[in-house]
Amino acid sequence: DIFSGDAVSIGFAAANFADKNVARDANGNVMEKTATVSGLSLTGADAGNYSLTSTTATDLATISAKALTVSVSVGDKVYDAGTAATVSAKTSSDILGGDTVSILHTAANFADKNVARDPSGQVMNQTATVSGLSLSGTHAGNYVLQNTSAAGSAKITPKALTASLIGTVSKEYDGTVAAQVAPNNFSLTGWAHADEGATVSPTTATYASATVAGNQGQGLVSTTLQATDLTPLQNTLLSNYTLPNSAAGQVGTITRAPLTIKLGNTSMFVTQDPNTAVDPGFALEGQLKNGETADAVLGTLTRSYQGAANPVSGSYSAVYGLSVTPTPDNYAVIVQKGDLTVVPADHLLIHVGGKEVTYGTLTAPLAGTAATQVQAQYCLVPSDCN
Repeated sequence: DIFSGDAVSIGFAAANFADKNVARDANGNVMEKTATVSGLSLTGADAGNYSLTSTTATDLATISAKALTVSVSVGDKVYDAGTAATVSAKTSSDILGGDTVSILHTAANFADKNVARDPSGQVMNQTATVSGLSLSGTHAGNYVLQNTSAAGSAKITPKALTASLIGTVSKEYDGTVAAQVAPNNFSLTGWAHADEGATVSPTTATYASATVAGNQGQGLVSTTLQATDLTPLQNTLLSNYTLPNSAAGQVGTITRAPLTIKLGNTSMFVTQDPNTAVDPGFALEGQLKNGETADAVLGTLTRSYQGAANPVSGSYSAVYGLSVTPTPDNYAVIVQKGDLTVVPADHLLIHVGGKEVTYGTLTAPLAGTAATQVQAQYCLVPSDCN
């Protein structure tokens, strides 16, 4: 409408789309939308020759989607025999202030399920990929994703294994706390998968108490473990675990050691009181343990005649026992009774005591000194040999 040669300029105050968002058709394609220019006015030398019929005008234009790149952060996790990762953050600096846009994902996985370690054995980060990225929210249509996956890094940390002793760890009392264990005495718990496992090889352990009373099936037994004591089963990497350095359990049993007290055989004259017959003492069959002494274990032993009164000449088996059978804490005592031989008067009785010597130290010249005691008895009056 402006004639050629007229100096007229058209000014405006503002130009705006009806809203800020990208317009899309039913298929999601970007389409044009109306923009309104307002506050139209005329200036210039010939502006007075014209009058505006409207101070506004409209046109069609496109608001194109803003490119958006997503970055992710992934959290550390404890080894669980799987590759799944936990996404701790999904962000983009491309989202404009005031826009409501959420970033979604379908999966997050480490490249490998195992704990990653550097050459020195220290746990280190490894890559995790977050995939299936997408946008949602009121203003999601105003953006176009530049990446549908993103990578983060995090650690898979070792899972703790716990070792304990199970079953029964038993021995006969020997006065020490030394214990022997077998692979089936160990239980390892904390495996991430049922197919994983390891055998444990130590053979020595320690009782908390060396006594029978302290080990009645629930005595505490413990042992130390080294990494080399564990042998992994197939499909098991021990580097995925923090290995135990000890194992313990209330599994101890210590049984009493057998100890036989053998009363010495003796002889006497007829009419003699059996209680006054020569007492040759007793011998122990079964070793006292760990330097223990008979006095300390058994106390004072007193012989007791348990046969018939006034025995006539002849042989009598198992007639000498103990007045009190000792019951030491760590030994099972068996008393083997002594025999009595009654001889008539007018005989010579010679009692030769025993002696303990070390093998190899007794020579022929010393043989006669082997006995601790030699007694000779003779009774002339048969009616009174006491």
